[in-house]
Amino acid sequence: MPATELRAGISVYGTRWRHAALAAALKIADHFKASIGFALFDQGMTSFANFAQFTIAGRLLPINEFGTYSIAWVSSTLVVFAATSLLVDPLPAITSVRRPSMRKPLLAAAVRLSVLLCCALAALMTIGGVIAWARSPTLGTLLLCLAVTSPLQQLQYVSRRFCYLLRREAVAAASAAVYAAVLLGGVLALWATARFSASGLILLSGAASFAASAVGVARGCVPISKVRASLCKWLAKQCWYSGRWLAGSSVMLSTSNFIILWITAVMFGPSATGILRAVSTLFMPIYQFASAMGSLLVPRVADVGASQSASRFRAAALQTIATLGAIATAYSAVMLIWGSDLFVLVYNKPEIAGVSGLLWPFSICAILDAVTAAAAFVLIANATTKLTFWARVASIAVFVPGALCLAPAIGLNAIVWAATAGCAASAFIHGLAVVRSIQGRSYGSIPGGALPLDQQ
Repeated sequence: MPATELRAGISVYGTRWRHAALAAALKIADHFKASIGFALFDQGMTSFANFAQFTIAGRLLPINEFGTYSIAWVSSTLVVFAATSLLVDPLPAITSVRRPSMRKPLLAAAVRLSVLLCCALAALMTIGGVIAWARSPTLGTLLLCLAVTSPLQQLQYVSRRFCYLLRREAVAAASAAVYAAVLLGGVLALWATARFSASGLILLSGAASFAASAVGVARGCVPISKVRASLCKWLAKQCWYSGRWLAGSSVMLSTSNFIILWITAVMFGPSATGILRAVSTLFMPIYQFASAMGSLLVPRVADVGASQSASRFRAAALQTIATLGAIATAYSAVMLIWGSDLFVLVYNKPEIAGVSGLLWPFSICAILDAVTAAAAFVLIANATTKLTFWARVASIAVFVPGALCLAPAIGLNAIVWAATAGCAASAFIHGLAVVRSIQGRSYGSIPGGALPLDQQ
């Protein structure tokens, strides 16, 4: 009898816990439904514009030129994402534990540091373009175009993240609408005037990023007020304290993408690189969605970690990971069912339609990368960034030997499956880092130390 009562009590407790968890999730969804709606619109417009740009490029450009364009684009994302991770990604954890009145001055200081980074990006891409020109004039031209576009893309990322930090998701949505209108309008204009080229697409992306950034500046989401030099120096130190590992992680992630395309180009030629990029483009929406959700969720998870109990932080972390993982799984299932038909419909190239077997490893990669991204959001919100870097290093360490050893015997499939194994290693380490972060959270500590006395 006592055992029966105990089991009944446990069952009732479990039912109440599930009902409480469901009620809490519905309450959070209702509270943030407007923000989520704007974030989804922001993501939808941005993803659609980028997806349309790459698919039209894959359809109209020769496969060799599309492969070269892909290599140049990955080179740009390497430096842009590194700059974003170094300066912008640490801001939610820094601002969440400061009083609200300090948020605008901190963001104004971040704007000044961003301008310096943009100048450094332009110089870096210019040097890369001059060096590449001697070996490949086509690639050198694309890198010189990216010297103009990359700083503008960096400014767009800064403006977009600031919109979410200031809870101005509607401005982010308006900025995305302007970005999509300029980008898609320009693509159609290039197509109609028979001036469609890789260099034209890169410069067009810069113009669209500039227009999107202008919306954020006009609506006051990019503070440009005067700030003390001491605050800029302090913020640079705090961003370096957390951001150096995020920047290293982004460099490793972009490097892995760069290595994948370069190994493919060396072993199988630029056309194989174009084919690989064309397949990955169809999975771009899920990566774009995860990026947008990160912009929305990281500040809120950081606020939960700073002001709520450890159990609330753990619940927010698990909900973030489960949601992104489920969405990626659903999208991958759709791609496995209709991916072969989409190859023919979107690209209309027999060399691309003949690699439908790559859909399986790409689908698995998309799921693993979504889970990894969600875990990284939790770690960034908790100012725990070191393991994200080592997880990316482990991913490359798994991928490179596997690709080099198996590609001569198996072909292009070996490169994709080796990349999948690398994604699995990264996801596993990120998962361990999340568990360790949740278990080892300390109370009452402020990441990065106190503000300078004249800014407290």
